[in-house]
Amino acid sequence: MNQALHAVCLSKGLVRQIVERKHWRRLLGVDQVSYLSSLRYRSVNTSSLFGKAVPDNALLIDWGNKRQSLADKITRAHSLPVLCLEDGFIRSISAGSEQNQSFSIVLDDMGIYYDAHQASRLEYWLNTGVCEPVAKYTKSSSIDLDNPALLARARHCIERITSDHISKYNDLDDFVFDPVDKSTSDEAKGRERILLVDQLRDDLSIQGAAANANTFEQMLDKALDNHPDAEIIIKLHPAAGLGGRRGHFCEQSCAESITARQASQSLEKRRSFAGKVTFISGSYNAISLLKQIDQVYVVSSQLGFEALMLGKPVNCFALPFYAGWGLTKDTLSISRRTAQRSVEQLFAAAYLLYSHYFDPISDKPCELEHLLDFMQRQREMFKRNRGVNYCLGFPPWKRAYLRRFLYSPWGKTKFVRSVDDLQKNLQSDSDTSANPQRVIVWGHVDQYPGLLASLPAGMHPVQVEDGFIRSVGLGKYYIPPASLVFDRQGIYYDPNQVSDLEAILATQQFTPQQLSNAQHLIEQLRRGQISKYNVGISRLPGDLLEQAKDKTAVLVVGQVENDASIKLACNDINTDIALLKQIKSQRPDAVIIYKPHPDVVSGNSVNQAFDANAITQSDASETPLYDYRLTEVDMPSCLAIADEVHTMTSLAGFEALVRGIKVFTYGAPFYAGWGLTMDAQLIDRRGRQLTVSELVAAVLALYPRYMDYASGYFISAEQALEKITHDKAVHEKQSSSGNIKVGKPQRVYLKIKNLLVSLWYGFKLK
Repeated sequence: MNQALHAVCLSKGLVRQIVERKHWRRLLGVDQVSYLSSLRYRSVNTSSLFGKAVPDNALLIDWGNKRQSLADKITRAHSLPVLCLEDGFIRSISAGSEQNQSFSIVLDDMGIYYDAHQASRLEYWLNTGVCEPVAKYTKSSSIDLDNPALLARARHCIERITSDHISKYNDLDDFVFDPVDKSTSDEAKGRERILLVDQLRDDLSIQGAAANANTFEQMLDKALDNHPDAEIIIKLHPAAGLGGRRGHFCEQSCAESITARQASQSLEKRRSFAGKVTFISGSYNAISLLKQIDQVYVVSSQLGFEALMLGKPVNCFALPFYAGWGLTKDTLSISRRTAQRSVEQLFAAAYLLYSHYFDPISDKPCELEHLLDFMQRQREMFKRNRGVNYCLGFPPWKRAYLRRFLYSPWGKTKFVRSVDDLQKNLQSDSDTSANPQRVIVWGHVDQYPGLLASLPAGMHPVQVEDGFIRSVGLGKYYIPPASLVFDRQGIYYDPNQVSDLEAILATQQFTPQQLSNAQHLIEQLRRGQISKYNVGISRLPGDLLEQAKDKTAVLVVGQVENDASIKLACNDINTDIALLKQIKSQRPDAVIIYKPHPDVVSGNSVNQAFDANAITQSDASETPLYDYRLTEVDMPSCLAIADEVHTMTSLAGFEALVRGIKVFTYGAPFYAGWGLTMDAQLIDRRGRQLTVSELVAAVLALYPRYMDYASGYFISAEQALEKITHDKAVHEKQSSSGNIKVGKPQRVYLKIKNLLVSLWYGFKLK
């Protein structure tokens, strides 16, 4: 199939998906897409399909087997190849109307995995033990299901899925049985839990698995017979009752069934049934529930295979894709399925070879492991944000993006204007065990008088600041940050108390994978020439380049002198002038390069030291304090020429360490005191010797959160750097000058434009 195909789709929704998702088209090898309904299909007795001859490169595509009779009709008449598409087994964040785009798809040229009435490609692979190439859709050449590398990969993925509670949908909270359920009596303590899984009545997988409504009644009867002393747990389908949809079990019908059984039983057996059937309604994470179950009874639900991944006994009352391979206790049999397979082999065939995955951020094809990373990241952030977040003192434009960083399907975010309002809200929400509370403030807690005294005992506010890889452009222009840090103990720029970042740096046992990822981040930073704000031009003065050849180039990094990090972390030297004087006395023969802070250069912040007359002279003489002042050159270019970097607390010191440059600090920044810098101001708590890779792992990977605003998903540091690198390249092409300093009208324009963008983004999230 080297020729690009013309996809003939039997569903409008499928046409839209293929048109909108270019990577689907690439996977399918499709360049044209047409919709064909049963009304438009004229005749199976002619050569026409759309009123004209059927193209040689036509491919009939349907979603599952919803329109199988029509597909069979067309195929018989026109000898078209048929491809069935369906969601993969790890699908999306949500099944609802938001965040519900599918990130996986299965392709089948023989049938579809949930229909046991005919062989599917998955069944064929499992029978033969060899996953042979299927046209252009197979990921690789033939691979044996006994392949050790494949099975090791399957085991690793199974361990991740079960430990991180990843399932088909991934916005569902964990289920926890009430601890008193098995502690109220000696009888309850030893009672088994048997799970029965309900499904919707219109689920195609029920009919496809050779089952019907009676199958569910038989399953309940069998569970009651086989486990007279167990607790029967019936998991109702979460969509039952919505939009007129029904499941097969409800409390009333099950109670009637049990009552009828009791009437024919002895008094002793009747008592054994009393109160032992429990119903679970609502949406819960399947893996978390299965971990608390002893056996599972299922018709055709995917939950049965997830139970197999956990090593649970599974009783099948129909023919789902995982039945008939020696892994389940089956009520029905299917003569086609003759092989005995392990859970790893079944997983490898279904999840690794039969399914195709797409990166939720780029929509490009990816491997399952990449999608598991993504799902784990979302669920971890959902857990961190669980409960009620009370945000104090945030202006509207910061509220817009903070709401996204605090998103959780199991929580909510409220904004309060004052400490008094906060106190009232905290008092009104008393059930903190089920609905944990946290207070979020921007910057240092000292900005909020009376806050600490107003909080309940044991509660400390979470302090929020921009992350270390922020944006392309200055925050003063209301550009939303790509990263934020949320610190529960302090804040990274205040050395007067331990912060979450300092705790990580002091105690974290970094894994080889974390250090490998950190090295990759370092390479990304260097290759993309990335800094915090990514502003300025990349051209250095020619005479500076010439002079720096023969002398030591010392970069002195200026700061905004009323910045909180200067107030909190600097003792003797706390102004640019004082810093330059110190360097001039220490390095009289060096080429001293002074780079003022871009907020000062842009005019958004005022700094006395930026006055040319004040900064170029010392108090006692006309000797200049520096040789070059670089206002418009970006930080990576300045670092590229520097042999040493001297700073009070600037992040530029960290960026210099990443590039292998000597760093001297005169305050107490977060990266000082770990054996990597020469420090004038010491912190007794910090004595651990770290490598640059360990520092980067903590500072860029473990401490911040990163956000992709286009998709609304939490992303990794690597993905954030890729996005920043792309945005920086676009900005450089579009910018006429690249200058940091612009006129007041331009500053006002940039602020208004970005403010409106931020507010609109926040409005969409409500």
